[in-house]
Amino acid sequence: MRIIFFLVALVSAPLALAGVDVVKVINFSCQHCRNSESIDAPIRAAVAQTGGKFVYATMPASENVARELFYYTVRDAYPAKEPAFRQAMFAGAQDAQQPFASSVELSVWLSSRLSDPEINWDWLSTNGDREASRQALGRALRLILEAGSSSLPSYVLLKDGRLVGAIDFNAQTSYADLRERVLAQVRALHSKGIE
Repeated sequence: MRIIFFLVALVSAPLALAGVDVVKVINFSCQHCRNSESIDAPIRAAVAQTGGKFVYATMPASENVARELFYYTVRDAYPAKEPAFRQAMFAGAQDAQQPFASSVELSVWLSSRLSDPEINWDWLSTNGDREASRQALGRALRLILEAGSSSLPSYVLLKDGRLVGAIDFNAQTSYADLRERVLAQVRALHSKGIE
């Protein structure tokens, strides 16, 4: 009798909904990527409500990948400081027009803007282009290609670790429209499974 009750309870219990993950693909030279930061808070909150994660991935604009590799190193080594680093890297690329050709250049420039005794700038100078960062960049490149994105920023959506698609910025629409499109997709994916 207990077994039958357990099976009935198991069958009638609602299925747990898997989280929706969003990877926002950016480039530090992209003004739209920087401006769209203003719409990320509600998207991040909606993703968190699904039990998913919201992360940034950066794409190179040229063959120089120093700042992208440095970003992935920082993101892994100092996750709580990632927002400050991201903002400083946008400022360096766009406001100061810094090319950032090496980890040393990035460490010197960023250390003059982010005074934080917890950051080991010597370690970042030496490890800014480590293998783990190269692998992270490779994963980001594969993801954006598989998603079929054509412009930045791009919000790549995943459910159950599977790529669902991407929502790209379109210069013909507003950032508010982009936010609403991403939010609608996150909610739709959370309320139903991938078929």
